[in-house]
Amino acid sequence: MSETSAISKMFRYLWLAIDGFRKLLHLALLLVLFSVLLLAIPSEMPRLPQQAALVIKPTGVLVDELSGDAFDRAMAELQGSPVRETLVRDIVAALDAARDDPNVPGVVLELGALSGGGLTKLYAVGDAVRRFRESGKPVYAYSGFYSQGSYLIASQADEVWMDPNGGVFLSGFGNYRAYYREAIDKLSIDWNVFRAGSYKSFGEPYTRNDMSPESREASLAWLNDLWSLYLTGVSEARGVEAASLERLADTLGAALSEADGNWATMAVDVGLVDRLVTPPAKRAALASEFGADDDGEGSYNGIAFETYLANRQLQEPAANERAKIAVVVASGPVVNGEAPPGQIGGDSTAALIRAARLDDEVQALVLRVDSGGGSVFASDVIQAEIAAFKATDRPYVASMGSVAASAGYWLAASADRIYASPATITGSIGVIGMFPTFQRSLDRLGIHIDGVGTSGLAGQFRPDTAMSDEARLVIQQLIQADYDRFIGGVAEFRGMEVSAVDAIAQGRVWSGEDAIEIGLIDEFGEIDVAVQAAADLAGLEPGSYRTAYVEPPRSPFEDWLVQLAQTGARIGVYAPEPRDDLFKRASDWLANQATWLASLNDPKGSYSICFCVVR
Repeated sequence: MSETSAISKMFRYLWLAIDGFRKLLHLALLLVLFSVLLLAIPSEMPRLPQQAALVIKPTGVLVDELSGDAFDRAMAELQGSPVRETLVRDIVAALDAARDDPNVPGVVLELGALSGGGLTKLYAVGDAVRRFRESGKPVYAYSGFYSQGSYLIASQADEVWMDPNGGVFLSGFGNYRAYYREAIDKLSIDWNVFRAGSYKSFGEPYTRNDMSPESREASLAWLNDLWSLYLTGVSEARGVEAASLERLADTLGAALSEADGNWATMAVDVGLVDRLVTPPAKRAALASEFGADDDGEGSYNGIAFETYLANRQLQEPAANERAKIAVVVASGPVVNGEAPPGQIGGDSTAALIRAARLDDEVQALVLRVDSGGGSVFASDVIQAEIAAFKATDRPYVASMGSVAASAGYWLAASADRIYASPATITGSIGVIGMFPTFQRSLDRLGIHIDGVGTSGLAGQFRPDTAMSDEARLVIQQLIQADYDRFIGGVAEFRGMEVSAVDAIAQGRVWSGEDAIEIGLIDEFGEIDVAVQAAADLAGLEPGSYRTAYVEPPRSPFEDWLVQLAQTGARIGVYAPEPRDDLFKRASDWLANQATWLASLNDPKGSYSICFCVVR
């Protein structure tokens, strides 16, 4: 055994010991919490109130899948520091259930704790709010301050309320990133980038100091599409001209100057907000509308959507006799091997699809893709499992979230039908490889690498050695082969000519509105539409099937822990408000960057990634 291998094993065992001790401490804490919780649980589950407004109070980011494993999520919940994420499907399910519920006289949107989410997720919640309003029951939105994302949801309410010291920040959409070429040159690093696709811009920050003309052209096209969709959605909901909203985003400083710096008054004047109220005044107004709460704290009759949904699910009759439409969520970067929820592990996501294939009750598969791509090798592992499912002659339908690009699009490409939103970012059919070498940096420090090998390629793929022309040719050929296979597969799956796919590929990003015109997707529709389409393709009648989300199996202990956290939610035992300050946001950003870097683990160093983030 080499010295390096021994050290590696030592650190691995040390980490396992530390992680085991951490879980042991968590278990001890859990037993204490469980004992307290048992004392708080009433003899029977409390009934839903006779009349109570449904309170939609999303926390953190809207997601299709909660990140992290079940153990850590449940422990965080019980310790009062839950993951700042909210499942879109839970909000939508609660709103749809409450629409025809006579015990729910209206909805209150508390949007102050919402920090963001992809456009398709914001639209999905907004559409559910609009469907609820069709019942004739009122919807009130409130926040101390509205971000661009939270306002898109709020605009769908009957009335938008805001704190007198708040504001509505409309800034448009941008796609910015840091460029490192000059810094890399100063550090004497050779950052070797290989790509297939003239628009494949993921590697540009390492080879340029600015955005390339091709990337600028493509990015501005899809950003303008998304901005137009946003303006139209708010304009139609609020009765404010889209041109006025766009002008406000362009000249916010001048508008504030005309309003003597009063952001809240300006928001009312331009029609974005209906009413300025302090939190006590808001509670009093809602108590007048929905009745005063019995807790004596001057609030209104309301029920959190999590509690409402949990109680509704308990009351629903068992659906075990119905056929299943399996839904697998593929959210986050595509990485090689196993990965927790929030990432798309080649092996772990393939295992979920395999579980659906081996389940005789499953009549069709829907893959919900929300990913900008990642490892080419891992996406091929998943695509192979998808092919095995399709070989059973059961339908496969893809539902695209906010982003389904690069390797994310590859996962969807073989579907019988592909559904997306006009705001979905997709395409980016291209491949890139990167291999930095640091021999010049080491030379400056007086460290020199030398040696011998049995062939011309021996030692050519070391980060401390300059790449030879032969080594560069090897990688470029692998990248080009992956690209040719990518466009060839899309052509076969979509019934197109390879040349036609190549013309719209080249790493270019498209909005959903453009993607449907060029044949990358089939129809517009959210996850519910995709599930219905899968049922239709399987020949299932309405009411004869159920939607079954396929999730990683849990151990009995993890299952018990999750049930404990859910029980606490059902009986009204809520954790404190999660912390949201500048330090927390900064630490979250650093953690996300570390997670992203760790995701670059393709065994061939070949990636299909789209840097198509809307800010």
